[in-house]
Amino acid sequence: MRANAGVTRRTNSVFTAHHDDLPVADLMRLVEAAERFYAERGLPPVFQVSGATGARGLDPLLIDRGYRVDGASEVWTAPTPLIKRSAMPEGTIDRAEEPSAAWFDVAFDGDGIERRRVHEEIVRRSPRPRAFVSAVVDGRLAACAMAVGGGGQTGLFCMTTRPEFRRRGLASALIGDVAGWAAARGDAGLYLQVMTENEGAKGLYRKAGFERAYGYHYRVKAT
Repeated sequence: MRANAGVTRRTNSVFTAHHDDLPVADLMRLVEAAERFYAERGLPPVFQVSGATGARGLDPLLIDRGYRVDGASEVWTAPTPLIKRSAMPEGTIDRAEEPSAAWFDVAFDGDGIERRRVHEEIVRRSPRPRAFVSAVVDGRLAACAMAVGGGGQTGLFCMTTRPEFRRRGLASALIGDVAGWAAARGDAGLYLQVMTENEGAKGLYRKAGFERAYGYHYRVKAT
């Protein structure tokens, strides 16, 4: 059960990771425990639900308790050797183990002060090994991403390009750089998460060699 001041659904939701189907009574007990957990923190109860994690009875139970779908996402994966390596079309790529203020400015542009603070705390808690990559054009940080390794896989997060630098190949170059970092560590593949409705981002990832692995959605209790 994840709680981070209500900033982002992913970090403020129940991650359902049980691979077996449970009796309704057991599911009900777990759901009620989660509802108490979020009520104690002044947050709405939210569940991240996926067919990839079993517990097929959870979704119908949540519907009966007044939960509605709030956002659908997908996990995409790619074997490291098959990821397309695109050269940086302009400028340079910087890579660091710690995020800079400029990196945060791009990754969370438009966030208010409080949301920015929480986002920074979440990112700084990310486990090692990790890498913060930046595309720098004419002295400006134009695009960024974060890579986190573990279990023979590398996760790709926080892919963002400033509006004035989009459609110039910077994001593709960052994906290639992360793929190189993952390969150097011996990671077999990369994974990322993308909103189902974000066709532009999915086109970018498909071009780089990623494929959809599975989907998931959130259910939040209507109030």
